[in-house]
Amino acid sequence: MRTNGQSQLSRKEQIISCFIEHVATLPYEEVTITSIASYLEISKGVMTYHYPRKQQLLRAAVETILGNYTDYLERVGASAQPANVEAQLRLYVRSVVGYMLEHPFELQALQIAAQHLKAEDGAPLAEYYHQAAAHNLQAILLAGCQSGEFRDHNIAMMAELMLGCLDGMLRQVARGDQATEHNVADVESAIVRMVKQNS
Repeated sequence: MRTNGQSQLSRKEQIISCFIEHVATLPYEEVTITSIASYLEISKGVMTYHYPRKQQLLRAAVETILGNYTDYLERVGASAQPANVEAQLRLYVRSVVGYMLEHPFELQALQIAAQHLKAEDGAPLAEYYHQAAAHNLQAILLAGCQSGEFRDHNIAMMAELMLGCLDGMLRQVARGDQATEHNVADVESAIVRMVKQNS
């Protein structure tokens, strides 16, 4: 059975890992329970024992990605104590970009999966994830305005512009572009310049 260096992972973890990579790199319609089983060289019965339907596998993948992402942000946050709001914004950008560069398949798969999963009210989960990200950024921007570090601006609109910048970088990385430390610094500086008070 193919494990791609994942021999220490459980069968379910192997399935999830393979599914995430395939969702990120192949047309979504081509990723099926059968195709994953074939790639891992396991029976379809083994696949359906763990994940009877593609939607269940998709939800499990999303839960895995979000758990990994949350753990990553907590580790980064625990190792840094921002001195001011600008430093907090820089840390946020560095954290998002850092995870993006270390786990490009996961973030791309999350974006795709969120388009195909529905919340309880029937709305795409992608909108909920976007709103959560926007809320986090808006909180930082509001704190910066209140402290006087950031100029007055439309906080909701600025958060959308910043998220657009980060999403654009994700698309470039997903297409195979190699982002350097210089690229990361450019994105970080560009986002901070959007709101920083003129000296």
